[in-house]
Amino acid sequence: MANSRKPLSAGENLDLWLRSGGMCAICKKQLILEELGTKTNIGEKAHVIGHGEKGPRREQGKMYGIDETNVDSSNNLVFLCSEHHKLVDTQKDIYPAEKLFEIKKNHEEFVMSRLNINNKSIALIHKTMHGPIDQIILPQQIDSVLVECISYQEQFMDFSQKGWEKGKVDNEGIHKIFIDSYKAYNGVRAEIFPLSPIPLLIHLGTLISDTVPVTVYQYDRYSQVWVSAAPHHLMGVLPDLDLKVSYTNVQAKTLTCMISVSYPIHLEDVKAVVNDFDLLNISVAQPSVDLVLYREHVSQVVKLFKSNVEKLHEKNRYNDIHLFYAGPAGLAVELGRCINKNTLPYIHLYHYRFRELPRHQFALTV
Repeated sequence: MANSRKPLSAGENLDLWLRSGGMCAICKKQLILEELGTKTNIGEKAHVIGHGEKGPRREQGKMYGIDETNVDSSNNLVFLCSEHHKLVDTQKDIYPAEKLFEIKKNHEEFVMSRLNINNKSIALIHKTMHGPIDQIILPQQIDSVLVECISYQEQFMDFSQKGWEKGKVDNEGIHKIFIDSYKAYNGVRAEIFPLSPIPLLIHLGTLISDTVPVTVYQYDRYSQVWVSAAPHHLMGVLPDLDLKVSYTNVQAKTLTCMISVSYPIHLEDVKAVVNDFDLLNISVAQPSVDLVLYREHVSQVVKLFKSNVEKLHEKNRYNDIHLFYAGPAGLAVELGRCINKNTLPYIHLYHYRFRELPRHQFALTV
């Protein structure tokens, strides 16, 4: 008859989780997720020395002082994802006890070094579209220990007005969870990992605003990593964006703003959905999907957009603004964060779909 397993106490469970940083000791995958208010533990406590005579690595138990009295202690447990839990228990030759104890030790030292040097952080994953990645593994991307991971990942397919309005409601829900978590932790850092349709990300940015200090990451599709500030070897040598700004005033009460970063926006496509407008055009000399990745470039575009829109509205007092944006996801969030709802009129956002006419389709208003 198999020996019964002794559950960890609440304190021992918390101790194991904290020492593991809530991530797999092998692949560093985050194992505590929060989906719109519901926390899900997708991690598993794996035994180094297994239960019973036939348990994994059981024959090595005496060497490490592990028997049935302490086999369930936290010192014999390592926090793993389900894939690596199965792997270490079926590939015992590849993962002997010595190697697993070393993995556990190195991982817990890695977590403690981050706790001692860096701030804790909460992360918001906002991914609602097919992209180059199916899963975002955060601890490999950031230099702090996650205390919360708020995940909103689902396929966005309903481009009707009802679908966009649902997207706004979902944004408001996840924003509330994000802000509540931010307030709950003293001195926590906030990180955002966006990969969703542009109108949703601009709207999310307006909810967060620039009053909350956050780090917004962008996905580098070529290197397949998340980036924020430029790496040290690029500091001071980033290419010039060669940003250009033009303004056409026909004395209309509507302002249309075109921002061309990843690809050019064509005026005839804009005129298919908006009539009679003054035009603010912000563009780079040669639009490219990988041109604006780092914070240093993002801030240049945001500053140009914010200063020009506010100056023009103050002068002309527009009734509304239409924003057409072709650029990376992280920059979209930052554009939303710089929109001051108290001083600017309503801003109408559009979703680009080349195969449909009109190519720019109204999505939502912020």
